Formats: sequence, C-alpha cells, structure tokens
Amino acid sequence: MTGLVSSIVVSVHPTLAQMDLARQALDRFAASNGLSPSATGRLQIVLDELLSNIIHYGFPAPLDPSERILVANALNGDNVTLTLTDMG
Repeated sequence: MTGLVSSIVVSVHPTLAQMDLARQALDRFAASNGLSPSATGRLQIVLDELLSNIIHYGFPAPLDPSERILVANALNGDNVTLTLTDMG
C-alpha cells in the first residue's frame, strides 16, 4: 500500500444551500487525481446522501450558526476515502 497521495477538507454549514460547496470540493479532488467520471458520479451520490441525512436529522432547530460539517476526501493508492464529521 502506498502513502497518502492526496486529500482535501472542506467545512460547510449544515444547510442544503451549502451542499454545493462540498460537491465542488469533491469535483476538484476527483479532477486533480484523475478519477473517472463514473467513480466521481458514484462518490457524489454517496456525498449527497450522507450530507442530506446529516443536515435533515443530525441538527436540532433552530440551527446554531457555529455548527459545521467537515468533509474530507482522501486518496491512498487506489482507495478513495470520504469522511464526514459533524457535531449533530
């Protein structure tokens, strides 16, 4: 197994409007690491589902403006890791 090749982390507010920032970061990550459109599309579906669930079910209303979700994408050899960390 090779060492870490690439990673990117983005911090977003837990709102549907902020999901696009995480999608854009994943697109940049995928493009800079030569991931196929098919793999990128599958990762985007996973990201959308996870973020949507966290946003809808992980945070009580009203939303505290300091709340954040960290989205990390990493490539290690042939393995892509998508990690979401929230305070919900």
